[in-house]
Amino acid sequence: MIIRHKDAFERMFQNGRRRNGRFVQLIIVPQEGAKASDLMAAFVCGKRIGNAVQRNLYKRRLREIFRKNKFHFRGWHILLIAFPAIRHAKFEELEADVLRAAEGFRL
Repeated sequence: MIIRHKDAFERMFQNGRRRNGRFVQLIIVPQEGAKASDLMAAFVCGKRIGNAVQRNLYKRRLREIFRKNKFHFRGWHILLIAFPAIRHAKFEELEADVLRAAEGFRL
């Protein structure tokens, strides 16, 4: 499920634990009162990344990486924020970067 509400984003920014990779910042918050199987995620690409077509491409890549590896994130709300360096990343490099950032949390 995708996080869409402003208050959920604000709660993640205020209470979340952060890890930076080369291409993304990963913010996680433990789920409260939800089943561990319920996953909530958001993917953010700012205007510094490029035009709307490019931003959507990188968000699709981040969503696919999350979909393939969601078993790592059970019990957490996830926010992935793309850095401008994402424009130079191959999919495999981006996936490795996200997983490396997630390992920092020992999920």
